[in-house]
Amino acid sequence: MKKLLATLFSLLAVGAHAQTDHFPKMKWKEKVTPHFVIRYDDGGANPGPKAEDVYKHFDRLFIAGMKKAGENPAAGTILKKDFDGKEALTPSGEDASRDGKFKLTVYLTSNHQTYMDCLKEATEENGWDADTMRLKIFVANFADPQNRYLFICKRPSKKYGGEGIDRKKDRVKDGNEGKTIEGLYGMYSSKMMWERKVQDRTHLVVHQAGWMTPKVVARQTNWPLWMKAGFGYYAEHKILRKCRVHYVDFEGFYDQINKEDIIRGGTFDMNKPWTRPLKVICGHKRKPQRVSLSQLEAAKIATLTPEESGYMFGLASFMVGTPENVAKFEKFLTEIRNGGTASKSLLLETYGYPDDESFEKDWYDFILSGKFK
Repeated sequence: MKKLLATLFSLLAVGAHAQTDHFPKMKWKEKVTPHFVIRYDDGGANPGPKAEDVYKHFDRLFIAGMKKAGENPAAGTILKKDFDGKEALTPSGEDASRDGKFKLTVYLTSNHQTYMDCLKEATEENGWDADTMRLKIFVANFADPQNRYLFICKRPSKKYGGEGIDRKKDRVKDGNEGKTIEGLYGMYSSKMMWERKVQDRTHLVVHQAGWMTPKVVARQTNWPLWMKAGFGYYAEHKILRKCRVHYVDFEGFYDQINKEDIIRGGTFDMNKPWTRPLKVICGHKRKPQRVSLSQLEAAKIATLTPEESGYMFGLASFMVGTPENVAKFEKFLTEIRNGGTASKSLLLETYGYPDDESFEKDWYDFILSGKFK
């Protein structure tokens, strides 16, 4: 009887915390929140509570949207049904909640070899080419296309630093173009290629969870830059009140342009909220700096500007800035889940705008209003 009880207890314990191990060859310590599994190989800050704050924020938004649409939130939001209701599916249609509930897994390592081994495994599994692998060494993190996990290195490479593209040094063109996957793996498996100091990457976890959470709902493999950066910055702002994840080197960008083109109070950095500078450049009386929907849709990381980054943040904020818009955002995600594409045309259609100009008018007005804070 004791043996039976012990076996039953062990099964219950595994069931309570079990989550698919995406890298079974590695050994991890684990911390679990209701909607995230944090796997790590050393100590340091635990980003789990902040990641959980991202989930709670989105769920509150969806509840407000359901009420505005006349729906009963007691039935569960679209987010809650996926995470807690066993409805989560990967983009390929597989069950993503094998332990009864879906939890987004975050891997954190301070070991350069662990990062390279897992990146190489993910590269082979997903069919990424050498240039894609190189970019993921550059940013020191990668995300699962099937929306199951995020993987972050807490000791970025010395050459890249895990930061945005440096326009002065042009680190994208670093002499490693054309190298094979094996060549990159061999080079960056060297301990000398990585920083010794371990970094707190909580802000990156919040940023990544910000864009991955709606992507889980949409069940998409690919997510456009304006949705990634926009909702990443939105989550950082709401949870941390700062936007620290920069896709480009903002200081280098401002150093390269004419000083007279920089509007006082209209620069973006990682130490202050972005609402005020975006209001400044959007509403400037003499020379407002405005970015269109078409510009955001066409934006690329290699040529991204701080202003485009700011407007992506402003766009995401507008998309969920009122209960009415949250209801439209849910419709937007549902259309994508049902086969649509995250695009400007679908955005206009689901939000009820006949053209870019009418959308942009309301979007800019929102940025300049007291609702954008």
